[in-house]
Amino acid sequence: MDSNALNLYLQEIQDQASPCVSAVVLSDSSVLYRKDLGYRQLVPQALPLTKHTLFDLASLTKVVGTLMATLRLMEKKELSLAMNLGFLLSDAGNYKETTLGQLLTHTGGFIPEMRLELYLQDCEDALTFMLSQPVRYKPGTKVEYSCFGYIILAKILEKITGIPFEKLVKQEVSDPLGMHKTVFNPLLKFPEAQYAATERLENTNEILCGIVHDENSRFLGGIAGNAGLFSTAEDLTRFCRMFLCKGQSEQGTYLSTETMNLLFNLQTGNCEGEKRTLGFKIADARLLGTNASAQAIGHTGFTGTSIAIDPLLNRAAILLCNRVHPSRKNNVLLGMRQGFHTLAFQ
Repeated sequence: MDSNALNLYLQEIQDQASPCVSAVVLSDSSVLYRKDLGYRQLVPQALPLTKHTLFDLASLTKVVGTLMATLRLMEKKELSLAMNLGFLLSDAGNYKETTLGQLLTHTGGFIPEMRLELYLQDCEDALTFMLSQPVRYKPGTKVEYSCFGYIILAKILEKITGIPFEKLVKQEVSDPLGMHKTVFNPLLKFPEAQYAATERLENTNEILCGIVHDENSRFLGGIAGNAGLFSTAEDLTRFCRMFLCKGQSEQGTYLSTETMNLLFNLQTGNCEGEKRTLGFKIADARLLGTNASAQAIGHTGFTGTSIAIDPLLNRAAILLCNRVHPSRKNNVLLGMRQGFHTLAFQ
């Protein structure tokens, strides 16, 4: 790995694609590289990024929170990938045959994008509404990324355990991995913390800072299976290290070897579309770059966040940006993640 090349590339990202950049490259035993550049907020005033800044993880919530909580319940024999929604829910609407595994791999038949706030007045109606939507394709035949599957999955976890999703993520993810700054609705817990600002809302002119950017999560009170978690580079380092340590954390075994093997193997081989394992993309050079192995996995978040983990190279890369501040119109970062991972996995 060429640290100078990474320094130059991250400066390009900060110049062109995002007000701030926080990057970490790590192995199973040490941090190999760390860089923090730019401003966590530009408007109404410029505030510098620090290593303690909390970022809106956006869709990284799916893998950091929802996936991990699901896998932990699977290991407790409370769930299995083969369980279908007709078994798990009293009313699964049009999705009785969709399985838990299909929710985790984006093969469940759900619509890619729909703003709940445009159709509902009460967030309590969200589950029934989502399950009443037409099935877009036969579940298990196609990969089509959808937030609905993960929002529904979080609701299922609540129903199965009787524990609110926010508390469940704390119990099954944040606490056992020592990720104590990884929370939903962080302003309630850390009102004085530093936050990477995201978008200026067109209707109110408000700059979102410590408030979730994702519209559906915001409609659902900031706590959802698709988005809503905030975290720091330090916490995500702990998260990624657990993968490189084959399910082991500082506090002992977090996930079994069997479960970890599922995560690093293709789960959508019979489906049309991109390659996915549980939660993550796998072996996707467009995201993971040209040096990653066939077992490398990765995930991105709309706000500008991403993680990539390569067990064969014993390396993981974290890139935290706020590319949507003050507007989501800057999409330059989307084409630059691959270059970052190519250098990180060199």
